[in-house]
Amino acid sequence: MSINIKNGELQRTINSAGSKLVAVDFSNEWCPPCRAIHPFWESLVPLYPQVVFCTVMCDNCPIESSQFQVQATPTFVFIRNGQELERFSGADKNKIKQALEKHKSTFNGNGHTIGQPMNTDDFFANLQKQRHNQQQPTTQPQQPPVQQPVVQRQEINNELLQDLLEMGFEEAQIKQAYSATNGGDMDAILQYFENVQNEEEKQQTAGNSPQNSPQENSTTESTTTPEAPKQNAKQEQVASDLTKPLTPEGEKAQAELISMGYDGEFAQMAINIAGHENLSACIDIIGKIQRGEPIPMPKHRKTQAEIDAQAAHYRELLAKKREEEAKKNAPKAQAKNELERRKQVLADIEFKKKVEEQKRMQAIQDAQREKIRERLEREKVRQKIQAQREEQKRAQQKAASNSNTSSQNSNQSHNSNAASQNPPTKKVPTECTLRLQMPDGSAPIQKFTPQQTLLDVEKWIRANIPASQNKVISFEMTFPRTIFTNDHFNKSLLDLQLCPRSQLMVKLV
Repeated sequence: MSINIKNGELQRTINSAGSKLVAVDFSNEWCPPCRAIHPFWESLVPLYPQVVFCTVMCDNCPIESSQFQVQATPTFVFIRNGQELERFSGADKNKIKQALEKHKSTFNGNGHTIGQPMNTDDFFANLQKQRHNQQQPTTQPQQPPVQQPVVQRQEINNELLQDLLEMGFEEAQIKQAYSATNGGDMDAILQYFENVQNEEEKQQTAGNSPQNSPQENSTTESTTTPEAPKQNAKQEQVASDLTKPLTPEGEKAQAELISMGYDGEFAQMAINIAGHENLSACIDIIGKIQRGEPIPMPKHRKTQAEIDAQAAHYRELLAKKREEEAKKNAPKAQAKNELERRKQVLADIEFKKKVEEQKRMQAIQDAQREKIRERLEREKVRQKIQAQREEQKRAQQKAASNSNTSSQNSNQSHNSNAASQNPPTKKVPTECTLRLQMPDGSAPIQKFTPQQTLLDVEKWIRANIPASQNKVISFEMTFPRTIFTNDHFNKSLLDLQLCPRSQLMVKLV
């Protein structure tokens, strides 16, 4: 096996190799071409015992990657006596063999070179060379091999990765979905799987395909190569898609390719990948198979039943994950609900206080309006009484004037009887109507005789107004302003000028 170099150990290995050729493979575990070429690289170790084979994982050996300025993987570097002899990028088995044959140490003695030389009479090789020469102008210099850019991986959270692995997804699928969703969460990745229905990875390696390079000789095949691991279900599916039976149109295309000199099995694989319509693409794929280069994998077309089953499985996993999250967040949700309930209770209390305050203010406003209304009513009564008294006064003055006129006429005609006669008397009212304004707002109206006194009015109030019991009753008159004392209680209503009608304010103390 090749030497697995640790960080900082490559230079020491080169120094200890002396004049031996040191062949270094700069790879990465996550790189599909690197994984595809690694078994072939390991198979060369026993074939070239005079060469020191080394494998450097760039992610784990940043010193070596920086020292040798590795920009793409895989990159193969050949060194002798500390001097770099050659380097190239890409998983090209033929270029690796050519570099080893070119730079390996000379062998003194009789022997044979291991492996067969390239068959220059091969029909496919000549055809590919001819097509390449036709595409490139003769005056144009040969372009250097294009270096593959370093793939920048997007790291996934270990916890999220473990959860998805437990659900049954492969790590490569998880990383592809994580990158496609720009670092999405669990729901986004599961939604991605459901939408694309587990689309095949775009970059597959030739190592995952079931073919072997036909240019490897029998000696190489008989060497002790590492035992390949068992194919998983996905690899078996890829192999099945490559070797599935062709349609009638595909069989016609296969027969046409066989008539050109191509292998029938390779033609079947190429048609399953590129389709029977494009023979040029099929020829390119056959060439890649023969040269051991990576080939595109056929896209597996799932049946509707598989799609429905997978979608149902993803939905079930998603529902289970959400249920677990709901259980995990149940205490927080309960606390949040309790907080919302308390806020609602406080809001209800505040609203109740506000309503009660509004009712209180409304009651105050109603009381103020009632007082204003009572004051206006009292003012109306006062004005009415004043008008009645003025009318009464005018009537008395008119009666007095008439009496004086008649008296003068009588004096002129009857001078002898003038001294003995009295002026005519005023009209005496026969009843007295009193409006009694009580403290509770009621105002009963009662008629009395002019000869009755305030004491009679007091007796009537005590007999008819229950609130006056055991109270001291006093009377007032608003206009003119008069307060009746105990001396007035024995005077008649006529003497108190309360006839024919008046309003008294009753006070209960």
